[in-house]
Amino acid sequence: MAKQQIKLKLKQGMDGQWYPAVKAANGEITFTGEGYKVRHDGLRQYAKNLASLARHLAGKTTGEIQRMIEVLPRE
Repeated sequence: MAKQQIKLKLKQGMDGQWYPAVKAANGEITFTGEGYKVRHDGLRQYAKNLASLARHLAGKTTGEIQRMIEVLPRE
């Protein structure tokens, strides 16, 4: 079975800031982040956050990860 792929995107908003997003293999946007005035700053911080998350989740089971996720109510 082939691995499902996710896409990491950095998109410029109407306000001119750059916003990171993670797009799942099914096309759904699963994460968006804060805006950055300079595109390069957004990319650098995004990569740093993803590396930190990967280290934090390494070796954890799916169940452990699911228990770590806080589901917030809709606003």
